[in-house]
Amino acid sequence: MVLSATEMNHTHNTDELPWWEAELPAIRARQHSYLNSRLPALSAEHEDLLNATLLSLTKYIRNNAETLPKSWFGHSPPENTEEAKRLHALAHFTLRRRIVDLFRKRMSLASLSDPHNPIDVADLKAASLDKKMLVAKLLRVTISALDEISPEDRDLIALISEDDGIRKALNPRDRQRLHRARKKLKRIIASQMGAELEELLSSF
Repeated sequence: MVLSATEMNHTHNTDELPWWEAELPAIRARQHSYLNSRLPALSAEHEDLLNATLLSLTKYIRNNAETLPKSWFGHSPPENTEEAKRLHALAHFTLRRRIVDLFRKRMSLASLSDPHNPIDVADLKAASLDKKMLVAKLLRVTISALDEISPEDRDLIALISEDDGIRKALNPRDRQRLHRARKKLKRIIASQMGAELEELLSSF
């Protein structure tokens, strides 16, 4: 059962809960602000995303308690601020995964509703050795290029890579940031691949 915001606040007004669980209302509030700022076009989905995120986060922590900081399970905030930040980072990562899941689901439903317009997938098993080598090189170059952009931009690119529909739900500032990050990534890859990139892209 997923608790509402009111129920969560009431439930967490106790000293008996471990710190990580008492921190959930603050995490929810921060994530709600994040969704309002970054994905305003998905406002109808925000509540479901928040509930799914907190449920997944709770299950993960309870199932992996032995691998997580012991300070999370005390009744007061961790003295080590990095351990406290780790909980919020884990919560943010979980939220991003739920957003990706949402768009993956939408993409699947769209493809099922239009059986006459299937999504083409390149069959690399039937590709020539030269083509496979170029694909492998492109992968290496792309991974290297991703290291040259900011972590925030990497997260944004990873988020929209599941389905370009998420790009349309971004706010104007993040759209501009995504555009600049893509241009930089493309420029780095093109400079390292040269003519091989055009050769590979034209083969698909």
